[in-house]
Amino acid sequence: MQPSQSVADFSRPREKVTQEAFGAAKSARVRTASTWRVLRGWCTATLLAGCGGGAPLLHPVHPLPPDQVSFGAGVSHTVVLGEADEQLANAKSASASGGAASPEGQDAILTGALAESMTSPGIAPWVGARAGLGYNTEAGLTYTGRSARLDARHVFIDESLALSVGLGASGRLAPRGSDGGSVPGVDTSAVTGFGIDLPVLVGYRSPGQLLSVYGGVRAHFDRAFGDVPIRLFADPTEERVGDLDAIRVGGSGLVGMLIGVEPIWIALEASVGVFHGDGFLRYPSSGPGQPGQPGQPGRRVDTSWTAPIVSPAGALLTRF
Repeated sequence: MQPSQSVADFSRPREKVTQEAFGAAKSARVRTASTWRVLRGWCTATLLAGCGGGAPLLHPVHPLPPDQVSFGAGVSHTVVLGEADEQLANAKSASASGGAASPEGQDAILTGALAESMTSPGIAPWVGARAGLGYNTEAGLTYTGRSARLDARHVFIDESLALSVGLGASGRLAPRGSDGGSVPGVDTSAVTGFGIDLPVLVGYRSPGQLLSVYGGVRAHFDRAFGDVPIRLFADPTEERVGDLDAIRVGGSGLVGMLIGVEPIWIALEASVGVFHGDGFLRYPSSGPGQPGQPGQPGRRVDTSWTAPIVSPAGALLTRF
C-alpha cells in the first residue's frame, strides 16, 4: 500500500519543515508591518492635510428613502484669492526675510496667521454619511479633518425635479499635536470654533438614478477663537500665548453631479463664494526686562479682508 501524499509530507525532516514554516511566518509579518506603515503614513498625511478643512455637500437633491443610508469618502481643495491670499503671502515673505525681528514684520506675520485661521486653504479629506428620515427629510454627518458638520434638510419633490432647503451646524476641532499652520512662529492648531450654513438646492435625477445634477446657493457664518502660541522674538526659546477671535460671513454658489450605477456613484462638486472676515490676535507682554530696562509691551493685531474662495471636491459614494 502506497503512503498518501499527506503522509509523505509528514515524513520530511522536522528541521526543514520548521525552517520553512518560520520563513513563511516571518514573510507574512514583514508584509503586515509594511502594510501598516503605508496605512499609518497615509492617515497621518490625511489628518495633517485636514488643516485645510472644507465642507462640500456632495449629495443629490432627492432624499434617501427612510430605510436607506449612504456613505462616501473623497477629498476637497480650498483655494483662497484676493486680500486674504495677499495677507498670507506677506506673512510668509516677512518670516522668510527675518521680518519677525521688527514690530512691522511681526504684525504682517500675525495678520497672515489670522487670515489662514479664517480661510483654511489647502487640501482636506471628506468623509460623509446620510440617512433618510421619511417624509422627504434627510440628515447627514460630515468630517473634513479639522471640522465636523451635522445637517438636516427637507425636500419638495416633483417627479424628476426637486427643491431642498437645509440647515447645517459645524464645529471646528482642535487636535493637539497637529500641524501648526503654514506661517512659521505662529501655531494655530489649537484654534476652535463653530459655524452655521443654509443651503438651498435644486436638482434633477434621471430615470434609474444614473445621473443627478444639482445647483444652488449657500449662506455661511463662522466664528474662530482660541489660544495661539507665538514664537517671533529675539530669544528663540521665548513663547507667548496669544488670544485669537475672528468671524467670517459670506455666500457661495455651487454646482454638482453624481453619475454611476447602483450601488456606486462618483460625485463631483465646485463652489465659488465671496467671504468677509474680521478678527484680532492679541498677545501679552514678556514681563519685566533686565534691571533698569522695561519689559516688551504686548501687541494686538486687527485685520479684515474680503476675498473669493473656490472649493472643488470629489468623492466616491455608496448606499445600502
